[in-house]
Amino acid sequence: MNKSLALTAVREYRFAVVDPVILNLLPEDIIAQILVPKCLSQSAHLMPGAVDLQQLSEDRLNALCTILQGACEGHLASSSVAIFVATLSDTHEFARRWNAVQLVRRYNKRNFWLRIHDSRVLHQLLRMLNPMQRRGLFGQAQRFHYWIGNSWTTALREAKSEAEGNLPSIGPIGWDWARIERIGIVNRALISAGIQDLRALESQAVLAEQLIERAVTRHRLSEQADLIEYATRGLLFDPLFDEHPAIASAIKLPPASEETTSLSDRLALIEDTVWASLH
Repeated sequence: MNKSLALTAVREYRFAVVDPVILNLLPEDIIAQILVPKCLSQSAHLMPGAVDLQQLSEDRLNALCTILQGACEGHLASSSVAIFVATLSDTHEFARRWNAVQLVRRYNKRNFWLRIHDSRVLHQLLRMLNPMQRRGLFGQAQRFHYWIGNSWTTALREAKSEAEGNLPSIGPIGWDWARIERIGIVNRALISAGIQDLRALESQAVLAEQLIERAVTRHRLSEQADLIEYATRGLLFDPLFDEHPAIASAIKLPPASEETTSLSDRLALIEDTVWASLH
């Protein structure tokens, strides 16, 4: 893990996949190929761009690294910035492969846009997938280098184990989509709880998933904002915070005949002494 980008290290990577917001900050002479599947061409402004690092002079590469590092440490620190990819693929093949992964067909045959250019999404996805699935995500790439937990970290493509034999990969259709579809909720809860340390992100992401599942199965919560609020409270106070009678009463959904309020509003009415007792 490193706090800053080193030019010598960045030179080991072929592409930088840059968030569309950050693309607007780059000098005009740093060209990026927009990574957009054909069926999403009307949303090209929301798509990341691939910068071929081999085409950049030392001066331009330094400018790129300065902008990316500044975005990571500045007011965009909680946003998607960039992912460096080490691969032997050329630009055409890399774009084809990236588009095939970011727009995937799920078990229900519906397309799903997977924001793998967002390091927070990529980090959770790598945690959720098994080794065979992770290799499928990497494709021809050997390494990913990205900003997470206030530092740059590297994820390596794993070698195939003997235990796997010659089992064919069935691709994204075999992924655990029930978990993957909650990545956004998990990440928002982690941000709301102020969790930034890399090791804490690992363990607390697992806890956040458990809290979200508890919110759904035990309390029948379904609104995204309510699930984020529930998971955030569990991360901040106690995973079993809902066992306190006052909190359990507030979480309980009102009858359909009554006006529905958000979980955040209902929990905000609970006395501070109740929350203090949970620490």
